[in-house]
Amino acid sequence: MKLRTLLILSVYFIFFLKCIVFGNLLAINITEINGWESLKSDFDYLWENQHMYRYYQPKWNFPIAKEQVVERLETLLVKLDKLEAKNSKNTEYYLLKGDIAHYLYNLDKTTYYEKALIMYEKAKAIEPRDYRPYWFIGQHEFLSGHDVKGYESYKTVIDVIPPDRFHWAFWGDYSNCALIGMMPFNFLMAFEFMHKNKDEFKNIDQEPFFNTYNDVKNRVTILDPDSSYEVQKIWTKVPWEEIYISTPLGIRIHAKKSWHINPNGFAKRFSVMMMYYDAVKGNNNEDIRAGLSIFTYIPEDGETLETHMKKYLKKDKNIKKITLKNKFNTPHTYELFMPDLAKEQDGIRVFFIFLERDEPAYPCVKIEYPCAPRDTGFFYFNDDTKFISRFKGKLFYIIVFETRGSVYNTTFKMFSDFINTGLYFDE
Repeated sequence: MKLRTLLILSVYFIFFLKCIVFGNLLAINITEINGWESLKSDFDYLWENQHMYRYYQPKWNFPIAKEQVVERLETLLVKLDKLEAKNSKNTEYYLLKGDIAHYLYNLDKTTYYEKALIMYEKAKAIEPRDYRPYWFIGQHEFLSGHDVKGYESYKTVIDVIPPDRFHWAFWGDYSNCALIGMMPFNFLMAFEFMHKNKDEFKNIDQEPFFNTYNDVKNRVTILDPDSSYEVQKIWTKVPWEEIYISTPLGIRIHAKKSWHINPNGFAKRFSVMMMYYDAVKGNNNEDIRAGLSIFTYIPEDGETLETHMKKYLKKDKNIKKITLKNKFNTPHTYELFMPDLAKEQDGIRVFFIFLERDEPAYPCVKIEYPCAPRDTGFFYFNDDTKFISRFKGKLFYIIVFETRGSVYNTTFKMFSDFINTGLYFDE
């Protein structure tokens, strides 16, 4: 799995990964570790030689033998163990031990994968509000081939802490991890925040790895809302999970393998994703699959969500406004009951949720998901590789859920669980 840290993208990206050393150590205050003075020469060695173990080295091209480096780091861990009694409630102490274990893992000592996590978790337990353990865990997981775990750890703090509150190296490390996970929009955002928070260079093009950033940015393209596109241009699937992502539409869906999923292309400023849940036994033991559709519409200038809603709500006088709890906090929720249809299954019930989303400052960041190949550990950017961004401006969405009265209780729970835990919009 370690080979996954070698992004074979272009000359820029190879250079980026081999040379970038933002360093978790920058964010550890070693002088707060009780007894640190006795280990000063060891800490100097740790800092000065990061280039050998900050990342996994597929070929060892250093004048010192790898075994000697391993011995030096393991000896430092033993020395730190003797200071534990004085540092049992010290976050800096456990973050440092976690980093050393992480470095040893990168030196092919694979048993240190779990040991690093144990140390980071101890640091987290001491001060849960400290974002650094989540950062260190995130990077350790990404560089160990566990992209999703790393992503989830990073997102835990990214979603709740303002970006300017993070150490610039946090964003530097996350930008690197975002490339490893094949998340170009997260990479661009992280690189820009790194530049802002570091405040070392006046212009971003002065950053040492600007060529990488510029190359990725130049690959971003935005589709024309007045053109038509095949489904392959609109939706992609994470290969090993039932996760569907549409960066143009600003949607991510977490489905189940047993569901029927039917994504569609885009035409006339409109697209629809259709899906059917697991079958449920209705009246007369009949199998019934409740269905859900997500309609996306790119509005013309001057169109509002209210005018768009009228196109649907005026069609049937039996549609009524209801209160439907949802994580999107939209009050535009309605129900249509048709008792004369499917009478043998106690009629048809249809629910509508209308919502809109403005174009975010960093499009597609919220809906990207790690999707680098797992089979070979490598992925490539061809010369014509493009990253399709979200359509510009506001987007209107309609979530439509259709079920039968006989299976309402069971299927409505499926619907509620999905929209609250499995459906994400860019924002």
